[in-house]
Amino acid sequence: MTSTTSVPVQCVDRTVPSDTLGMTLFHEHIFTDNRRRAPRPDPTVEDACEVWASPMDARLAAHLRDNPMACEDNCVLEDVDVAIDELGYFVRAGGRTVIEQTPIGAGRRLADLATVAAATGLNIVAGTGFYMEVMHPEALSTISDREITDRMLNDLTTGQDGVRCGLIGEIGVSADFSAAERRVLQAAGRAHVETGVPVSVHLPGWHRLGHQVLDSLQAEGVPAEAVVLSHMNPSVEDSDYQLSLAERGAYLSFDMIGIDWYFSHTGFQSPSDVQVAGAVLGLWEAGFGAQILLSGDTFLKMQLRRYGGPGYDHVPRRFASRLQRVGLEAHDVGALLARNPARVFETAARSVRSSAGGMASGPEG
Repeated sequence: MTSTTSVPVQCVDRTVPSDTLGMTLFHEHIFTDNRRRAPRPDPTVEDACEVWASPMDARLAAHLRDNPMACEDNCVLEDVDVAIDELGYFVRAGGRTVIEQTPIGAGRRLADLATVAAATGLNIVAGTGFYMEVMHPEALSTISDREITDRMLNDLTTGQDGVRCGLIGEIGVSADFSAAERRVLQAAGRAHVETGVPVSVHLPGWHRLGHQVLDSLQAEGVPAEAVVLSHMNPSVEDSDYQLSLAERGAYLSFDMIGIDWYFSHTGFQSPSDVQVAGAVLGLWEAGFGAQILLSGDTFLKMQLRRYGGPGYDHVPRRFASRLQRVGLEAHDVGALLARNPARVFETAARSVRSSAGGMASGPEG
């Protein structure tokens, strides 16, 4: 029996009530291809060229922690059988739902997602939209703003080969926040207004563009409570920034759990899980626990269990207990993993209904 707040959530192979999503990883990739945005090695540096050309192997793991995109093969997730096996760890940890946010042009494979859903029993929600400009398909610059919106609407309402998407995102925003990216973000906003589906945005986490994103979407009629701001982990030491975004009603996605790497091509260091847990606790104690989402953003082979990575089960098996060690109760952690993901879809749908008949309401407590 569904609750009065429950709304339908479109998965790749079925529609389910939001209050049955259960334990959810809100920002993951099952199939993706990041080779286009990976920096190529200096051809005069033999060791770097050798690593780039090597098949991914657990023996590369230590090296890749300081340069995760240095191996071309590491940048691709494309094997159906591997995906089924790796997601099995999450299922055995009690997992029920995965929000798969691979955008158009970044290795998205909707039919294969349906195969994985059938094999694992997971609810898999696929995303629609376009990533950062460096990953935009060439044809994107030749079509109208309305055609960009219509492409997303088609994924949400008709689908491909019977496979429909249930999320708008992840919509890519780079540090430059280019005109092309703003155009896509605005198109995503219009798709939300027409469907009530939430919008998930890739933020350049080491920069502070969250308010610009919310302002751009608000101009299209999208309230903050219909927006998920991804990659909040890098800003864990800037509590003022995170609190200011939460105060506007946006959902804050801490979706780089287990990613404590150094990105040598950008000079950025990801925070540890200890630091992330502290930031989550701070937001919880400030009264914004209902707006926190958790995930691992699996996008490289090195994150899979077979290569020595934390795996899709890292959040429920290890990070959840870390949250309890810093002060959250077990039922609070359960709410972060199950109730909050459902709330995203409910508040997004409600915001469209409310704007049609009055003022939109924010996330529930």
